[in-house]
Amino acid sequence: MKYSLAIRSLLSIIFGASLSLSFAPMGAWWFTPYCVAGLLILLGAKPTPAGLWSGLLTGFCFGLGWFVSGLWWLYPGLHNLGAAEAYFAGLLVAGIIIYMSLFPAMASALIAHFELLHPSHQTTIITSTIRLSAIAGIWAMSEWLRGHLFIGLPGLETGYAHAASPLAGYAPLIGVLGVGFMNSAIAIIFARGVLSCNNKEFSIFKLTHGVIFLIIILGVGQWLRVVDWTHDTGRNVSIRLIQGNIDQEDKFTAEGLRQTVSTYVEYSQTSVANLTVWPETIFSLEWNHLPYGIKERIQAIANVNASTILFGTPLFEPENKSGKAMSFNSALAISPGNATGRYSYRYDKIHLLPLGEYVPPWLKWLGDHFTINFNSYSSGPIEQAPLKLSGGIFGLNICYETLFDDNMIRKAKSSEALLNLSNFAWLNGTRAADQHLQAAQMRALETGRWLAQVGNSGSTAVIDQHGAIVDSLPRETTGALDVVMQMRTGDTPFMRSENKPILILSLLALIVVAMRRYSRQRG
Repeated sequence: MKYSLAIRSLLSIIFGASLSLSFAPMGAWWFTPYCVAGLLILLGAKPTPAGLWSGLLTGFCFGLGWFVSGLWWLYPGLHNLGAAEAYFAGLLVAGIIIYMSLFPAMASALIAHFELLHPSHQTTIITSTIRLSAIAGIWAMSEWLRGHLFIGLPGLETGYAHAASPLAGYAPLIGVLGVGFMNSAIAIIFARGVLSCNNKEFSIFKLTHGVIFLIIILGVGQWLRVVDWTHDTGRNVSIRLIQGNIDQEDKFTAEGLRQTVSTYVEYSQTSVANLTVWPETIFSLEWNHLPYGIKERIQAIANVNASTILFGTPLFEPENKSGKAMSFNSALAISPGNATGRYSYRYDKIHLLPLGEYVPPWLKWLGDHFTINFNSYSSGPIEQAPLKLSGGIFGLNICYETLFDDNMIRKAKSSEALLNLSNFAWLNGTRAADQHLQAAQMRALETGRWLAQVGNSGSTAVIDQHGAIVDSLPRETTGALDVVMQMRTGDTPFMRSENKPILILSLLALIVVAMRRYSRQRG
């Protein structure tokens, strides 16, 4: 197989675009190792294996296919919600995708530069294992950096595609980053097999080893899926999740506010749950400016039903400790017996959505191109108390925060179950809510906690400690979901070590192959 640079680039785009089939809503997780293997084959194919610069271009094209097909829904969000001109929204999405594509590009360049797929260098099992760890590690580090540099753009990490695959069993041990590492290891076995045949170095011995390796990885992962890493407290909490399905365009009108109150009050009045949950930013007005009658109705329901009502709302703070006014994307709880207009619990969103809830200081000029004010929200403090009810303790997060594993671990350590309040009504008809729910499944796996997620138009669902969806509501419908959530305690191995083992292993393997290459060059 001889690939010109043009053919290599085109095939990379195809493999990258095909990778989107791995993620929700398609969920064809087996595509993930095949697509990554396709990229590796292009990087290692002789007689013209990719060098540093061709590897960079090959990986960049792979990233373009990956993120264009997986994140195209950013465009309608910026164009429709932000009311940005079509050309500017298109340029901005293109800029985001190009930036994200730099990470697989850099990973591919390193793999090509160190000749990690060169068959003649795979002389022993130890050498082969080191090189496998280096390739998988480079890929893992590129995904970790993408989620942490600057504003951080996680999501669509290859590990998320395995939220319901045999590899999901490794999530409580090594997290989504580690699952992506395992996916890369499988991809390397596939790629090596193809490259060996291409170079007429096929060996039944190597093939047998590869098959045994795959069987062990998948078999152990499937067995781990039923292991409980946390403990049942013996306490359960009944919850009602209400999905009002209020159109985003109507939300900011007076009629939309009346419809919101009517819908959520109607479904809350019949609730017999300990906790009734409404979605993120349920009201178009800040809580401070809501009419007194609305607050009175919410408090009356809480009193009559002896149920706590939790909802998302903008919250205005006229003067904080620093002496300036601030607004927050918050979740407030109204408990039975409260004074009307007062909340018993408050959580302020920590990880705000870039260009959705704030603009980084170095991108302030972008605000002039939108009619919506993106600078209205401030981040909440890192350490915030969980929601404590008589039956259990809930760690809260709002929408985008689900994508940050360190954030969810911090919440899980002080709680017995997790709650996410979201609003994807501005992205109806796209994959955004499905991808978000898939990420929530991975967070439940990593923390060994049940997780409930409620959205204005979906995805509203409850997930158990094994990442399985217990029950859910159809997308873009109005309804209520009643579920009894199990309270669990204890830490999974991943909660204790986080991503440190995978990052250290990856870095060590890369250092070893770099030193070996340097030694060969000197020799």
